Formats: sequence, C-alpha cells, structure tokens
Amino acid sequence: MTSTNVFGTVSNFLRSAKGAFRIGHQLPRTASFTAWNAIVSHNLQHAVTTVNDQAVLDLTEVRFSKPIHKTQQAWNAVVSAESGYKVTLRWELTPDAEKCTRMDDKVILACYDAETGKFTTYRKVACRSALSYTVDFISWYAGHDMYWYIFMVSDNGKLISETEYLGMATVRA
Repeated sequence: MTSTNVFGTVSNFLRSAKGAFRIGHQLPRTASFTAWNAIVSHNLQHAVTTVNDQAVLDLTEVRFSKPIHKTQQAWNAVVSAESGYKVTLRWELTPDAEKCTRMDDKVILACYDAETGKFTTYRKVACRSALSYTVDFISWYAGHDMYWYIFMVSDNGKLISETEYLGMATVRA
C-alpha cells in the first residue's frame, strides 16, 4: 500500500471526528501546518501499522487532543454498556489535583461506531465534577460496538488534557 493510500485511509477514518480535533488540538503560534494535517500526521505515526501490505488502525492509539497547555486527564475513567440502549462513562476526581485542574473543566467524548465507520463527538457534555455521563442510543444501535475516548478542556478552552482511550462497549437492548 502506498503512503498516499495510507494517508487517505487515515484521513477518511478521522474525517467524521473533526469536531473533537477542533477542540482538542493546539498548534504553536508559529506552526507551518494546519491542525488537521498535524493530527492526521500524529495518528499516522502512532496509530497505524501495516499487516499484509494493508494499513491497520490501532484504535487504542488514536488521539484527538494534542495539548500545548495541559490540564489533567480524567482519572480512572471507564465505560460500560447498560440495558436500554445506554452507555455510561464514569471517572473520579483526581486525588492529587494540579493547580490547572478545575471542577468546571468540560468533558469531551468521541465515540467510533465500528458498524457505520463514523465518529460522534459529544462536546462539553458534562463538567469534571459530574463524575459520569450517560449516552442514550436509539434501538437502531443495538449490537453496535462503540469505541470511546475522553479528554478534558478548561471552561475557557485554553487548557486541554491528553486523549484517553476508554475501550469498547456494545450497545445493549
């Protein structure tokens, strides 16, 4: 597979997650590239392997945020599927909070639906202090494997945490 094909594959894979990148990717003021090119390049370097001459994405290595000015990540974040087409994400408060960590930091979630091949971004759905967020799906999603990512952003948008991969949850009836 040529490098152009791999770049195209990664670009197409990430395209529906642009909402998460726009929030989570910070560029230096003197950057000579766009945020989109930077995030595709980062994921090409860290999330792509080649198997039998085919580009394969390692979903555990996909990143949506690349902070320059950091806040702390969600602590002990987990995802679980519940009956009634619900997926709940939970996290704890950091026991050793840094000065930059605020209870009003916003939670950003990205969810990759393996069935449709598309991402959904849940922007600023809860504050760090909420400690959980439940996504209600419709019955059409029953049986879909959903891969979840989380990062935090300060209320003013200037501080961002690294992306955390939470794992896969299958939507249940």
